[in-house]
Amino acid sequence: MSKWYLRDSNASTGPTAKASTDTDDFPSVPSDKNTAKDMTAAKGSAQVSVTGNYNNAGVAKKTFCRIFVGPALAAQTLTGGQANYKVGVAIKESNALMNLVHRTFVYVWRSGSGNVKTIIVPTEHIEHTTAELGCLVTATGAAGDFSILANDRIIVELWWNLNNTKTSAYDATDYYEGATDVIDATATSDAAGYFECPQTLDLAPTIYYKSATVTESSTLAVAKKQKRIQAITESSSLVTVKRDRLRLAITESSLITASKKLVYKLSQAITEISQIAVQKRDRLRSAITESSLIGLVKRQRRLISVTEQSQVTPKKRLRKTFSLAVSSAVSVAKRQRRNLSVTVSNMVSFVLQKVGGGTQIYHVQIDVLMASAVAVVKRQRRILQIISVFQIETLTTIFLKLLLSVKNRLMRLVSKGRFIKLGTKNRKIEVVDR
Repeated sequence: MSKWYLRDSNASTGPTAKASTDTDDFPSVPSDKNTAKDMTAAKGSAQVSVTGNYNNAGVAKKTFCRIFVGPALAAQTLTGGQANYKVGVAIKESNALMNLVHRTFVYVWRSGSGNVKTIIVPTEHIEHTTAELGCLVTATGAAGDFSILANDRIIVELWWNLNNTKTSAYDATDYYEGATDVIDATATSDAAGYFECPQTLDLAPTIYYKSATVTESSTLAVAKKQKRIQAITESSSLVTVKRDRLRLAITESSLITASKKLVYKLSQAITEISQIAVQKRDRLRSAITESSLIGLVKRQRRLISVTEQSQVTPKKRLRKTFSLAVSSAVSVAKRQRRNLSVTVSNMVSFVLQKVGGGTQIYHVQIDVLMASAVAVVKRQRRILQIISVFQIETLTTIFLKLLLSVKNRLMRLVSKGRFIKLGTKNRKIEVVDR
């Protein structure tokens, strides 16, 4: 025999609607009727209830109030036609005119298939009273053996048959989850409702549950491991991203540094090139200036040379004239000397011829003549000296005029920003750097 108690905890699996062939005339009362509840080998500790308020307007009607799901079964054969199937519950009506009758339906449920074998067809009990009394439905199972598959479950549906012939609304109430097994037609306040099968049914092996537990634990462990792996992967990915960002930052920093160095080198190169260009430009300007100065100097030299040549001819003419004058003076002096000599000779001869008297006078005349001759000679010498002084003054004047002309030319060059130095040796003109 197998006995499972009706519990108020929600089942983890099971149907979500009725499977009985009866029609539910009040599908929304109670409101939670389609929520499957557990059936377990252990009973509860205090009864709970389920109530529905109905007004069937004088016509008999039916409705179900609860679904209970048994434990998972092992694969086995359920013998058909067995007697003494029992479904116990406590029941009460709010008014005797309600004529409340308990009704039950039992079947084998398979996930994905629903009702695969009816065990107890819809079966009623007797009318109940307004007192809470035990209600025990005893029935014979449907004929025919049935092969139960692993994890099939037995489902118990609780129904009410409402035979109210009045138009008034009354309450119907079932009790279960208590600690005391219900006894038919016996008052109770701690009803423990139950389902009893005359055949001892094998539950799914304990190892199955352990296996399921282990599987769940393994699944949980795998899930945790996967989460850790994922976390490690995410952490590694984050580390990789951070590392890549750091590398990128370092690379960018290196590129920026290299760019700055390149820009600095380019700036230095440009500066050096600019300096070289400036130096070359200055050198070119200097070369051009020097070339211009050299050309100017050469031109000045040519001018000075021409000037000197033009000055040489008058000097030569002056020298020639001076030489002719000197020669003439010398010739005159010579003639004067000759004349003086002749005069002296004549006077000596005259004196000698006149021997005998006036000697003193003749001596005086000779002295006078000698003095005259000396005076003539001195005068000639002064003439020669005057000629020489004139020649020197003339040459000096010409030379000063030449120097003044050169000075004026040099001053004009200086006013134009050019620098020329006239050497004191050999009359050379020298270029002076700035």
